Amino acid sequence: MRDASAEVPRSPLAVVVSANGSVSWRADRLDALKRRFPEAPILVAGGKAKRSPRGGDGRLELPLRATELEEAARRHRCLVIQERRQRRRRENERCAQDKLKVLQDIARKAYSSLDPDKVIEIVARAVCGLVRARHAIVYRLQEDRHTLVPSNLFGPTSARKCNFTLRVGEGVAGRVVQRRRAQRLTGAELERVNAEGVDSQMGLRTRSILAVPLNSRGRIIGALELRDRRGSGPFTAADQAAAMEVAEPAAVAIDTAFLFKRCQELSVLDDLTQLYNSRYMREVLARELKRASRYGSSVSLIFIDLDGFKSVNDHHGHLIGSRTLIEIAQVLREAVREIDVVSRYGGDEFTVVLPHTGRQGARVIAERIRTAIEGRVFMQEDGLIVRLTASLGVACFPNPCRTAETLIQRSDQSMYDVKADGGNAVQVAT
Repeated sequence: MRDASAEVPRSPLAVVVSANGSVSWRADRLDALKRRFPEAPILVAGGKAKRSPRGGDGRLELPLRATELEEAARRHRCLVIQERRQRRRRENERCAQDKLKVLQDIARKAYSSLDPDKVIEIVARAVCGLVRARHAIVYRLQEDRHTLVPSNLFGPTSARKCNFTLRVGEGVAGRVVQRRRAQRLTGAELERVNAEGVDSQMGLRTRSILAVPLNSRGRIIGALELRDRRGSGPFTAADQAAAMEVAEPAAVAIDTAFLFKRCQELSVLDDLTQLYNSRYMREVLARELKRASRYGSSVSLIFIDLDGFKSVNDHHGHLIGSRTLIEIAQVLREAVREIDVVSRYGGDEFTVVLPHTGRQGARVIAERIRTAIEGRVFMQEDGLIVRLTASLGVACFPNPCRTAETLIQRSDQSMYDVKADGGNAVQVAT
């Protein structure tokens, strides 16, 4: 068994002073001796008092015996060891309570929100408080597994946008993701590795960085970078251990939020084109009609069908046909406004919901879409020349349509009227 006294550094056996019969023998001198010999007992010899003088650790009767001196020193060393163990235990308990509070805070706030940006902010601020960091950035590993996108730069009460990206292996966070282990950097090493330019962008002068990997269920999803420890000195090994303990639960919370967002997107998005699906279009249309009825405004719906798209599949195959639809979706996004909702209705049919838009405005947007499709050469990157046109039907609320179903039916019928006349035109239901 290891000798417990080894926990106390070597020091003089004891410091013995004469009390000269006074209980308060020169307390200032005793304090000075205590500072000079912090590991040694200050023993007062002689005097008539029955208790130790202020500032002393014990009292000895004269004449002194070596065994008494040795025993007094041994008892003092045991007390020192016990005090240190108690301090360490109290510090460990405090750290454990702080980590538990951070984990509870993350669990309570993050899982009640499930918004990725909000969860990232909660995690960054919580870990900042745990290790007393001035700033924190959460880096999210993208699907290509080569690029890291940073969150905002979070401070105690502020947040600033980061306009840069990192490659895996670049900068402190990039190295942490690549090597899958935490890093603490200061001084020249920090200046050499910290190449992402955060300091110059944000007006910072970072002196120390602690970065830990974010590991969710055995999969690296990014890194948490903590900058500059409040108070004196850089981040410590204890800070690193604390950050590592909360990093994995934090990573799971972030990953869960992104998975939830992805599930929400999949429930309303078309798998191929990443446009909204018809179910979501109907929800939006119903909502916009209620709003238009309340405020007396208009809503229009454009129904789009590609002319001759079947020939693309017949001549080039369904894979090229699918890629062409993806390009069509991009053309539609570029041709409409931010408030408009573009959906894939099915096959090569698309719809656009136009809030706050009457007959004339809808005709203008529909004509813009028709022209954009007609003027585009598709599949050029694959060495092909694919040209298409489209037939577009438009219907408006409240005249002539009063319901969502009527809007869909009348715009669809107008589109088929265009196709019957040869296609590549716009018709508005009246």
